[in-house]
Amino acid sequence: MKRSNPRTTRRALGVAAAPQWAAPRLDFVEDEVAGLAGFVGPGDVCPDTGAEHGLHTWALSALAGPYEQGCGVEPLPGPARRLRHTARALGRADVAVHRTSLSSRTGHGAPSPPRRHGIPVHGRAHLTEGAAGPGPNAESRTSRPVRITARTPDQLVARAGLEKYGSRPSDVIRQLACHAYHLHGWSRAPDVVDDCRNHLFTA
Repeated sequence: MKRSNPRTTRRALGVAAAPQWAAPRLDFVEDEVAGLAGFVGPGDVCPDTGAEHGLHTWALSALAGPYEQGCGVEPLPGPARRLRHTARALGRADVAVHRTSLSSRTGHGAPSPPRRHGIPVHGRAHLTEGAAGPGPNAESRTSRPVRITARTPDQLVARAGLEKYGSRPSDVIRQLACHAYHLHGWSRAPDVVDDCRNHLFTA
């Protein structure tokens, strides 16, 4: 795993501190950015799915440290390109950017970001296939579909070289059982094996 040098790490920490400072003060910065420190620590696995311009990516990467297993996952070309430029500018070779979406199966799609004053609103991009209508995006007069690739989370994990759990599946199941979740379809512990990570729970 790649590691950033101390100088570039300090630079990245400065960039990450900005949204954390702004979260409780500015409406357009999500409040949860300020609370990430309570959940993320050094060495944690931190993929930011739907990263857009990296608001959470850089906050997570700063908290997880120079050895973090992190990446920005962004299917739209403009934001993904800017994420890569920012990573290079910050010298953060340890933060990978994947231009893809995540799905239950591999394939392709065409999200349609609405445009406001000619500028794409990436945060409102949605898949038009199977949709009954534009929903809240009806207020925008135009949109432009973008063809994207979809991968499964397991494929992304393998491609990025990330650790999956840090726990055995049986440990995760026991933890969920403490919160009144029940494993559906399996009644005995021997049925839970390490090479099967897809389980259905009911509450």
